[in-house]
Amino acid sequence: MYGCARLPSDDGLARNFSAQRSGFEDLVAMFSADSTFRRIDAGGYVTPRGMSDARYGRYVEIFRRLQVANGINREPGYPQAVFIIAESEVPIGGKSYAVGLAHSPLAVGPVLRRLPTPPLPIEWRSGSGQEILFQRLDDGWYLFHWSAW
Repeated sequence: MYGCARLPSDDGLARNFSAQRSGFEDLVAMFSADSTFRRIDAGGYVTPRGMSDARYGRYVEIFRRLQVANGINREPGYPQAVFIIAESEVPIGGKSYAVGLAHSPLAVGPVLRRLPTPPLPIEWRSGSGQEILFQRLDDGWYLFHWSAW
């Protein structure tokens, strides 16, 4: 289907986190140092305005090593959290969905024991909105599912 990516499984994300935790911690520290940026894309196509090419190149290198396809960002509703977007799908006319890891020194929620299976990208909801669900991995670390409609 056009506009859809294959989302990694939660178990796969958790295994990748366990195997490369120090790399994810380095990425969060790096992004924290670049606090003026709300989002940094993993594509490697255009250096964000105000960032050196070398610095952005380092991000792209880390994203590839950590298997992060969509970058890192901050969400206004979670001021201390950092969202590492492993993959996302944005079907034409359907529900957008992203999965990945989140780091936050403050509590986030809702935290579920197990995240639900992502819905079909053609799921229909009336109106508009968004939802972020979390599953705790370790102190300050979570898997997340983000959806928007």
